[in-house]
Amino acid sequence: MKIHVEVPPCHAAIVEYVDDAPLKIISGDITEDMIANAINRVIPDESLKIVNTLDAPGVHVLLTLQQVCGWNIYWPGWDDEEDLIVRINIATPFGETALVEYGDDEPLKIISGDITEIMIEEAIAGASPGGYLGLVNTLDASGVEILRTLNYFAGWFVDWPVVEGGDEDDDDDDLDIHIAPYVN
Repeated sequence: MKIHVEVPPCHAAIVEYVDDAPLKIISGDITEDMIANAINRVIPDESLKIVNTLDAPGVHVLLTLQQVCGWNIYWPGWDDEEDLIVRINIATPFGETALVEYGDDEPLKIISGDITEIMIEEAIAGASPGGYLGLVNTLDASGVEILRTLNYFAGWFVDWPVVEGGDEDDDDDDLDIHIAPYVN
């Protein structure tokens, strides 16, 4: 099962586990050392599936990260009614970078980095709104539309979360799990 993981405030990765196998990092900037450091001082509890080693089954490591370390994990069937906050790294073609966030139908918010709202506004200003790509040319649009425009129209790098699988397969073993921090 592949899972999108975000660690507050700005690290993200796609991880995978199968049955009782250890957690495997597929991509992103979360390292095994970061996970090990988060769980290594935890007192194991077999009844709660709390572990303190990366050799444990991946699902137990994720439960530990969620229950003890405070990482937010949205398992299959998580409440879609809650506001999901997504944080993504972006970069201009000239090397400026930023961490940005957006919620459902909310504008883009810059969290950190050297990219400014003015730079984003200038980059999307010439885009023709609408069309099959859903491009926008205003900062009043939703965050995902702004990111799509920066990526496809302005040529910016957007570190999109990786999503695999699809609606054509109802097998629960192939479901993706999104892990993201809740930011006030």
